[in-house]
Amino acid sequence: MVDPNNDPCPIDDILVLPTASGADIFVAVDGFAAISGVPGVYMSSDYGANWSAVLTRGACNGLTGGCPGSIGRISLAGGGTTVYAMFGSATLNPFNAYTGFYISSNLGGSWSQQTVPSESFINPPNSVTIDGTLPSNDSQAFYDQALAVSPSSASTVLFGGVGLYQSANGGSAWSFIGDQGVHADQHAIAYDPFNSNNYWVGDDGGLFYWNGSSFTDLNGGLNSAQLYGVAINSGPPVTVLGGFQDNGTELYTGAPAWA
Repeated sequence: MVDPNNDPCPIDDILVLPTASGADIFVAVDGFAAISGVPGVYMSSDYGANWSAVLTRGACNGLTGGCPGSIGRISLAGGGTTVYAMFGSATLNPFNAYTGFYISSNLGGSWSQQTVPSESFINPPNSVTIDGTLPSNDSQAFYDQALAVSPSSASTVLFGGVGLYQSANGGSAWSFIGDQGVHADQHAIAYDPFNSNNYWVGDDGGLFYWNGSSFTDLNGGLNSAQLYGVAINSGPPVTVLGGFQDNGTELYTGAPAWA
């Protein structure tokens, strides 16, 4: 489909949108791992028998300003006839920024570029900006990247990079919501099928649920943290101190749980 040499096609994401005649399938081909093919977004209307490039470096169906340049990891989301694609850069210098956020309202027939969200934390001399398109920003498009669309409104979009963001107008403007009780570094977002105002977020801090007004930490029964270092007391009382990846330190004193 993509690779003229029949090398493996490294797929980052898949989006299936039902149509009157079946379904349109979109796949995102990774630019980091592509061996000899062309990274970008491809579409099939016949269940994968045939594919066409709809958003690559050489094909972008009317995108103002020209086709995407550097292409690394890609995330897809959509609903109805609307398709979104978030593109990360293929460059590490030393961070990995995003290169563009794109929307199609006609199943990939044409595209327009929207805004990639970012957030700045001003605390001189250690001010930092996360996500966005500047190479100097603290971004990890190759690592933390998640995209989701509300099942009740295709213009309501959630995006997770280092931070978490929400747009009510298809990505023209974003609100930073990563400061409302959710951990950094987003990897997965899923809307609640019984309430489209609610959703789950999976990140480096575990699993969180948005109930329409606040996040709930759902990690109480999950033993899933990654220990980087352990210190053990040599005599009674029994105490163990553990340092966790991006999740602070915990103390064990012989009780069933860490504190």
